[in-house]
Amino acid sequence: ARVIRQEKEIKSLQIGRKDVKLSLSIDDMILYIANPKGSTEKLLELINEFGNAAGYKVEIFKNQLHFYILTNDPKEN
Repeated sequence: ARVIRQEKEIKSLQIGRKDVKLSLSIDDMILYIANPKGSTEKLLELINEFGNAAGYKVEIFKNQLHFYILTNDPKEN
């Protein structure tokens, strides 16, 4: 989580006055990234590096991705 938060290529979302990239719970990670197209490759690279170092493997078929498109117009969200 610390490496993802520090990675400049992964752009965070601004929620209120705070920049947010991720939140963690016991076995879940929620990512808030502003440029998913540009950030996904770097994010997967970091997750794979962690898995290799820790001896873990990310189960692609067990994971879910949900995309929400935010605009500046509150009526469209």
